[in-house]
Amino acid sequence: MNSININEGDKVEFVLVRRIGSGYQISKRLGKVLRVDTENGSCSIKYGKKMYARKLDNVELVKRAAS
Repeated sequence: MNSININEGDKVEFVLVRRIGSGYQISKRLGKVLRVDTENGSCSIKYGKKMYARKLDNVELVKRAAS
């Protein structure tokens, strides 16, 4: 995935992995970036009412925030 110039307010696609029984369910989700930590190379993503933390290398930009 691509982490070039991801900023607060951008829409990004990220992977969500859940354990189901003895296997895993892998799905892609669209969320909004709330905070970018360039020092650690991570970001906070809001999806629904939950927050997720992902490395910038593991998210893909879908839509830029309106300027």
